[in-house]
Amino acid sequence: GGNKFLREDGDGTSSWQDAAPEGSGVLSTGETGGTKYLREDGDGTSSWQDVAPQATLTFLALGHSNMRGNDAIAGDNYDPRDSIKAFNRTSGAFENWDLDAGFIGMGSQENFVYRFAQQMEKRGAKVRVIFSAYGLDATVPSITGWLPTTGANMNQLETDITASGISKIDGVFWMHGEADVSAMYATTYRGHFESIRTHIAGLFSDSQIPWVVGELAASGQALGSGSLDSKNSVFDSYADNPTVFVMPNRSLPTKDDIHFTGASLVKMGSLAFAAFNGHARQLDDEVFYQGWTSKFYSPK
Repeated sequence: GGNKFLREDGDGTSSWQDAAPEGSGVLSTGETGGTKYLREDGDGTSSWQDVAPQATLTFLALGHSNMRGNDAIAGDNYDPRDSIKAFNRTSGAFENWDLDAGFIGMGSQENFVYRFAQQMEKRGAKVRVIFSAYGLDATVPSITGWLPTTGANMNQLETDITASGISKIDGVFWMHGEADVSAMYATTYRGHFESIRTHIAGLFSDSQIPWVVGELAASGQALGSGSLDSKNSVFDSYADNPTVFVMPNRSLPTKDDIHFTGASLVKMGSLAFAAFNGHARQLDDEVFYQGWTSKFYSPK
């Protein structure tokens, strides 16, 4: 009746197993590394099929200390894994991202991009990230540090991109603005931000790169004694932009006037995942979409 299939058990024997519904895939334990699965083809026959490789998505993560991360959650286990990597500037390579080791200058701290990567990992993707994140004590903490040609942070980012060997990215995370709330930046921030977006689009010859932007803590104050909420008004202006999604995180709990708590950063990881869901575009790895709804990849 077609309700059984013969499985190769990997020890020289075979056994009859209950079949999955017609047209579905059954993973085989008899193939080395699980590289094959037995597919019921819907016509009363079955055939061995290659298991699709995981897609690898590459992101840039730019900004201030809330991008670097802070407030490690006591007792949390940040096990490094092959599916989540960060670029190590010292070794010039992507390495398993270990928040406890802090080789990208973050130390044992919570990080919302890491939590985003965990969400992607659960859905079969690998993630690798290049960071360009500096605290308010940086030499050039304002957005001017990322301006093309003249910005030291942008110059270092380009050096890292070259060293990493990447030629395309799947998105950019931007968590920045705490140093730029004073009046002197009020009229220039958006223009500088657009210059940065245009420049990065040019680096990868891709004008449709999705940007996921984090809001600043609404009740806080920062350099220049300006309200962080005033900078959020700049981000609000991107509500109808098809390639920029601003996370609704401004009201999440903070540990001081600027920094979000570890629990808030975990929540922001989910918000970032939701944001990327709305903006992610078709990747080269078609198989990455197997089992995912088309809504996940539709533009905002």
